Amino acid sequence: MKLINILLGQRKALLLLVLSINVLVLAGCTTQVRGWAGPAIADNTAYIVTPGEKLLSLNLEARSRGEPFPSAKEWQFPAEKDKKLGPAYAAPLVHNDTIYLGSYQGVLYALNASTGQQRWQFPSQGVIGNIVGSPMIADGTLYVGAADYYAYALDANSGELKWRFPAGNKVWASVVTDEKGTVFVASLDHNVYALDKQTGERKWVFQTNGAIASAPLYAKGVLYFGSADGKLYAIDAATGQKQWDYDAESWIWGTPLLNQGTLYVASLKNDVYALDATSGQPKWPQPGRTGGSISAAPVLVAGVLAIAAQDGRVYGFDPATGLGKWTYTAEPKAEIFASVVSDKDMLYVMPFNNRLIALDGRTGTPKWVYQTAN
Repeated sequence: MKLINILLGQRKALLLLVLSINVLVLAGCTTQVRGWAGPAIADNTAYIVTPGEKLLSLNLEARSRGEPFPSAKEWQFPAEKDKKLGPAYAAPLVHNDTIYLGSYQGVLYALNASTGQQRWQFPSQGVIGNIVGSPMIADGTLYVGAADYYAYALDANSGELKWRFPAGNKVWASVVTDEKGTVFVASLDHNVYALDKQTGERKWVFQTNGAIASAPLYAKGVLYFGSADGKLYAIDAATGQKQWDYDAESWIWGTPLLNQGTLYVASLKNDVYALDATSGQPKWPQPGRTGGSISAAPVLVAGVLAIAAQDGRVYGFDPATGLGKWTYTAEPKAEIFASVVSDKDMLYVMPFNNRLIALDGRTGTPKWVYQTAN
């Protein structure tokens, strides 16, 4: 239960934090672990991790018609009935013809996107620390953080280790890069580190007063990220100097969304904010409100700002005013920790009810539901 001590940097909403990360805390105390990985969508295909700890490749057209699984071009990994990936908190990464997936058991897999055949795994034997954040790829290098306090840089084609960087605590967040050869690593040790892309050597470090569990957003020379100290930070990516911070009075867990100079972020206190990206000043008269804590990142789809909450609902807001446009409630009702994923005018969501649900992003109306195997 060391995680509780890590998060004591939170000033105003510790109870909310403990409740929201309960699934991960329990992972350190029992073998009964339930992941919450969201879907990845690419080329009319959804890649999901089931409660039965299998990675499925789902053809969206076949799912919309309710065809039995597997239809043509669908597969599962591992293919063997008695084998499992283990639970997953990180959504798969789709890059070209490869799927990269990190397991909470501490193994990173690279699979052929068309067939599900394994190309490599890291490490080739044994495990690293638990993987919570999705892997990220840039210029042929795959980056992933782990609970063994390290961020890893691997050759994306072979899985060979290039370097690893030791943080001061678990690295739950996905790693981020810029266009100038810098890698950014956020850790539960309260810090964001800037590293040389080629060597992993540290360039600078920025410290907050709380754990950082999700990936920063990099945009036009600025890093935006939330901390368990209740603040959203904007810092200069080249120097690590703070430009501004905004006090949300509760942990902003999900990665912010930037659109046309406005940052959209949500907190564990059920609030959704629109902030000026240059100054950090609020743009809406008051925050948008949901009925549950929010660990997910917001997305824009069909002119709607959509975000999932832990009360089992997906909320659609007017991005200009923050007023509600629609609400979808999972049936049967179940918590939603993972971010929704947008594709064209559709949203895809995975609550804790063993289902992948396709919603019309304009109205929140469900179009089809696929029930996964347990």
